[in-house]
Amino acid sequence: MAIELLEIRDERQVSAALDLQRATFRVEAELIEWHDLPPLREGVADLPRGGETFQGWFERRRVPVVIARERALDVLDVHRVMVHPSLFRRGVARALLDFVEERELDAAR
Repeated sequence: MAIELLEIRDERQVSAALDLQRATFRVEAELIEWHDLPPLREGVADLPRGGETFQGWFERRRVPVVIARERALDVLDVHRVMVHPSLFRRGVARALLDFVEERELDAAR
């Protein structure tokens, strides 16, 4: 798995991340029976917010895995972890969180 920084201001990558977010949160919405989750209402202009760093794994020009995080002083906040439903229950989210933790060793625990 090659995880890299997403240029989330690039329209193609914003669109790909948004498609992934919708696919991921549709599953959650079904499970909890709440079909108006805020991530399902977000549009292209909502993703590239200031402060968040997006990283993802690319596979054949699609982005099936994304993590968005923000660092403030010694606090690391993970805002989103999105895994395409076809990759659920394969340890992908854990690998993505491990990737971030390895790069943020000085963050408070």
